[in-house]
Amino acid sequence: MNLTSQQNISAEIALLGAVFLNNNILPQIELTPDDFYKPFHSSLYKAMLDLSLKDDPIDYISIEKHLGEGMQYADVEAIIKNAVTDANYKYHSELIKEASSARKLQRMSLETISSLSDGDPLDDIVSNINRSLADILSRRSGQIVSAFDVSKDVMEYIERRREHNDAISGVPSGILSIDKITDGFQDGDLIIIAARPGMGKTALAMSMAQNAAYRGYVMGFISLEMTGQQLGMRSMSSLSGVDLLKIRKGYTGKDDFQKISNSASSFAELPIFYSFSAFDLVSIQKAITYMVQTHGAKMIILDYLQLARNANQRQREREIGEISMALKSMAKTYSIPIIALSQLNRDIEKRDNKTPKLADLRDSGQIEQDADVIMFLHREDIKEPKGIVEVHFAKGRNIGTGQVKLFFDGDKMQFYEARN
Repeated sequence: MNLTSQQNISAEIALLGAVFLNNNILPQIELTPDDFYKPFHSSLYKAMLDLSLKDDPIDYISIEKHLGEGMQYADVEAIIKNAVTDANYKYHSELIKEASSARKLQRMSLETISSLSDGDPLDDIVSNINRSLADILSRRSGQIVSAFDVSKDVMEYIERRREHNDAISGVPSGILSIDKITDGFQDGDLIIIAARPGMGKTALAMSMAQNAAYRGYVMGFISLEMTGQQLGMRSMSSLSGVDLLKIRKGYTGKDDFQKISNSASSFAELPIFYSFSAFDLVSIQKAITYMVQTHGAKMIILDYLQLARNANQRQREREIGEISMALKSMAKTYSIPIIALSQLNRDIEKRDNKTPKLADLRDSGQIEQDADVIMFLHREDIKEPKGIVEVHFAKGRNIGTGQVKLFFDGDKMQFYEARN
């Protein structure tokens, strides 16, 4: 068994470089010197910790003085030279921790085989295994907090809400009737927007992303279905009020073209970042991580769930279930809302009453279990490009359920509050 296979030198270099760029991130890094595979990287990280404890600056000169004869000048110079950002330090820290845990697990396995071969007492072997596993699992379980910490956090939140009770607490959709029910999309929540084809799922998601972006929220949009051009034309139609078909076919006169041009200039300034190439779970996770850590995304939208793939799972129901669980986990890890659009089962087409129910969610009951909020879109006549769309909140942890009505203009990809 080769222990050298479990290492990530690039992540170690990136993390150490990030500390040189920004000394303030060091207390937030949950690593020990032993987590670094390369011996000098371990020594360098320990030197950084020592300097931090003394409130000394961490730079080339201080490291040189601290390490003395152990200083490897070329390595430090290369780390500093290649350091370009401190934005991804959490991601690189997790990669280092994963590799370190894998090495410990390999080492434990080798020691267990050796102990069995030597005829050591079985109780001692089991005890050593349990001790090693406990150490590995404790590193992967995240920070453990007390009731005092939870209470303090809740009271601080309540105080903030008392001072700003006129504002919503989460990321706004920009649609008043939806925001009244959700109080904005909340950090750590997985929100499912599900509907039959042609109900306007993507258009609603785009509208909410643009509305939030206009309010200063950085948004991430992962499209598994449409190209950048297709999504861009929909955005131009929605923002300019020019029919999508006219834009697609080029039937735009001088006035329409001016509206589109003005909208394009405004749209270009919005803090929305797109991915059109992430289709499997690993790529989706990387895209979310990059959008959050590099661009500071406050909400991610995935369009849509059933197009995602997980190469490690052949059974479709389990595949979607694992993707759903991964999205919920990332929402919690990065403390952001993640919205995933979803299709419904074909069985709904066989019913006279086509109002969606939770049982209609396609491919996996895991979606219902993982989701904090489930919104169904429904309109009676999908052949008509314009009409009332019912938004049913079928599940809502901490917000309850209910229904709102919106008006959908399918020609322009626009949603409005429905007039009573």
